[in-house]
Formats: sequence, C-alpha cells, structure tokens
Amino acid sequence: MKSIKKLRIATVGVGTEPNARSSSHIETIRKMSDRYELCTFCDRDRNRRNAAGKHYGVQGLYTNLVDMLHQERPDVAYRLTPKDSIGPVCLQISEADVHLLTEMPSR
Repeated sequence: MKSIKKLRIATVGVGTEPNARSSSHIETIRKMSDRYELCTFCDRDRNRRNAAGKHYGVQGLYTNLVDMLHQERPDVAYRLTPKDSIGPVCLQISEADVHLLTEMPSR
C-alpha cells in the first residue's frame, strides 16, 4: 500500500481566545496528524501566537506572513484571520505558491 505524504500546514491567525472558532479548526488539524504536520503559526498578536505555539508544540512562530511563507515553506496555509483580511492574506499565500485553505465566517 502506498503511503501518503504528510503535508506541512501553517495557520494564519490563531484566534482571539482559547475558545475561538480558530482554535477548533487548529484542534481539527491536530487530530488529522496522519495527513498534516502543524508546522507554523502566524499571528500579529505575539502573546496569542506564543500561547498557541506553546499549547500545540509549534516552534515556527511569526508575526510577518511573507517571512513565514518564505522561511517555513509550508505545503498548505490555512487562513483563520478576520474577514477584512481575506483578500490580502489569500493573495500573499497564493503568490508564495503555497496551497490555500480559507475559513469563511458565517456572517
């Protein structure tokens, strides 16, 4: 049986609090460890990003999206940022030739 390569996945945004919707998405990624390796977080808020990194055991922590994309070279980036950043964040991810997943808020 052919083995499936784990994809290195980055999240852009870690949520505003431990019970935020973003946290449930990150938990789901972690449960899919047979498919994904959670490799890096990018969030403008250093405290939230550092807390998430410690909680999930993620070493690659960035505040600058372009730096993260070029230094970590994830296979996939999952956008978990606010609605007003959808366009710019998705554009930067696609320009870095990284596969893009985006969480679309319900409102």
